[in-house]
Amino acid sequence: MNTYRTLFGFLFIFALGCLTTPAANAYDCPKPQPRTEIILTMLSANFPERIFQPSTGFHDWPQVGAALAADGPSASCRLIAKLRPIAAEKINADGPASELEVLWALRLLRLMTDGLDFRARVIDPTGLAQSQPNIYSMLARGNINDRASLRFFATRMSRDVAYLAPMQVQSEIIGKWQAWYAENGASFAYRAAAKLDDWYF
Repeated sequence: MNTYRTLFGFLFIFALGCLTTPAANAYDCPKPQPRTEIILTMLSANFPERIFQPSTGFHDWPQVGAALAADGPSASCRLIAKLRPIAAEKINADGPASELEVLWALRLLRLMTDGLDFRARVIDPTGLAQSQPNIYSMLARGNINDRASLRFFATRMSRDVAYLAPMQVQSEIIGKWQAWYAENGASFAYRAAAKLDDWYF
């Protein structure tokens, strides 16, 4: 555990030196608190995969969630600005930084909103279910009443591999996050999720 606290301390110091770097596409977001900027700098630098591995026993993520929730309107705005559709079918934990940043933006949005998440209906659920049955069931998990309504991604716990919904679904989910922020971003009761399952997978 001391190793992870040391690593987090190093990342904190590193990120302080990057505070002058503006968040990508955060053109009209509220000004963030310094600790929010630090966390978002870590995200942009692709550090989360090194410190948030579920199998390592790293337990400081509740503090990260609480820090983001305390600066909810700014943090959520900047995280939503990072969202974009990804063409890949799956992303490994050591995948491209630009793709991992999108997944981590979604994870941190879930983390700071107590597990808030959005789904969208896939145009051809039968085709997806037949061609990729395991992926389809993961993306539809927890939604037995409408299995055509999928999540942006789902993570296979045993391998820490994220499987992505079709780009049409991803685009609609991004639109839902944007609409949510426009209507609720300033007034939402931000709160860190209590369980890893509520935001990571």
